[in-house]
Amino acid sequence: MLGKELEVSYAEFQQLETQAQFNYLHEILEQNGWPISIKQLQALVKIFKANCQTNYVPQEIPAVPISLFKASDIPLVSQASAQMETFSQHLKQETTWGWSQYAEGSVDIFMVPGDHHTMMNQPHVQVLAEKLRECFD
Repeated sequence: MLGKELEVSYAEFQQLETQAQFNYLHEILEQNGWPISIKQLQALVKIFKANCQTNYVPQEIPAVPISLFKASDIPLVSQASAQMETFSQHLKQETTWGWSQYAEGSVDIFMVPGDHHTMMNQPHVQVLAEKLRECFD
């Protein structure tokens, strides 16, 4: 997470009740320099679960210019990321990951260092910002 591999015992984690799981994960995150409250952690998990269950397909949208920012690194493998990878595998076979059907013209593709999450953290976010600036110029 955030460019760090966390030592989490899946077997131990799985045996805990929900609140104890949050406490366990909270402690590990704090030990690894990520100050976060349990309430914030619960909100992140809630958002992640919602994202995993989303099957959103835009309806009747006008074609627009689209820029796609692809992360150059593969994130660390977890059960959740493996599920997301399986879910998105068919989209990733096409270079624009399905965005071309909504694009006015071609999709501009930019490779950015980092993975899906770390591309928005230092030092990678500076490259992302440069690429975004190019889109607006």
